[in-house]
Amino acid sequence: MGILVRIRKVLMLAPLVAMTTVMSVVSGAGSSSADNASDLALYHPSSGWAQGLMGAGSVTSTGAGVTIYVIDGPMNVNLPEFGGRASIAQNYFAPNTTETFLDDHATEVAVAAAGSTLGLAKQATIKSVQVRPDCSGDCVDIQRLVDGVNWVRTDHQGKGPAVAVISANLSSNIGFGHDPNHQLRDAVNALAADNVFVAVSAGNYDDTVPAPLQPLSVNACFNPPADAAGPMIAAASDASDKHVWQEITPSGAGHSVQKIWTSSGFGCADIFAPGQWIDTKLADGTDTMQSGTSFSTPYVAAAAALYKSKFGDAASPTIKTWLLQHAAPMKGLYTNWLYGNDPTGRLNLNGL
Repeated sequence: MGILVRIRKVLMLAPLVAMTTVMSVVSGAGSSSADNASDLALYHPSSGWAQGLMGAGSVTSTGAGVTIYVIDGPMNVNLPEFGGRASIAQNYFAPNTTETFLDDHATEVAVAAAGSTLGLAKQATIKSVQVRPDCSGDCVDIQRLVDGVNWVRTDHQGKGPAVAVISANLSSNIGFGHDPNHQLRDAVNALAADNVFVAVSAGNYDDTVPAPLQPLSVNACFNPPADAAGPMIAAASDASDKHVWQEITPSGAGHSVQKIWTSSGFGCADIFAPGQWIDTKLADGTDTMQSGTSFSTPYVAAAAALYKSKFGDAASPTIKTWLLQHAAPMKGLYTNWLYGNDPTGRLNLNGL
């Protein structure tokens, strides 16, 4: 019955997505969270749930000696949460100016990766590579993003172990096909091949995606740079170890509906990590909880930093293999006739 309810909801909310969903098989899925009162806690699980689920309490590595490049907007590097470990490494947002705009998204990503209380790699060095949205909303300027990735490839030379986190996807924001020459894909693959472990978000389907692109946006392969083979592509799971699918994201204290979103998966996604109601901080230091693959991805990058800090500067494929071998089994998976299967594992920190 849970499967029928889930399909009916998709048909009502996103008809074009339904074309790919109706022909899918849902494994291990009960009723969806809006259909069962006992599941309502998934909308707002208790603080710290994600780290507890991943086994962060058993981690002995600190990330010390590893640099995490946050390729995102202009983050607040002066937050106490960073303890002086963060700096602006390169600025494509406002080069050669004194402009001081601060971006919540970039700061939230960095805190989840390496905050001293809310992050995983609590002693890693954080370098902010600031690539700024070039239009209103969440638009991403592809050339700045490519330049930022290429800059990291040069900067890390001779400076010790490094990882990078890219919580940005082009097609969800600008439209499928915006990387027609694959310059972003090629840049990210080159960075990963140059011994920088790269974690990339799988992307999100939400109700702002243009209708003709909705069936594509649930497939990570259509969300550059999630089409790259070199990085590890992170999809978002919830507190019950299920693929976040058609979840309602409340907004503000009144919990009014902000949007309905689904973690992209299938195809190019490699692993799940918690990505719903993640503890982090805004640029002004205010505590917040955020949802999306943007916030599962820094956990994967941080896990790679913990690995390098503990075991040495291994090649990216070695670390990807280790993380997949140690992943915890997911409880709710989707098999799609067109795009392929979901990843079967969720990030697990035991052994780091």
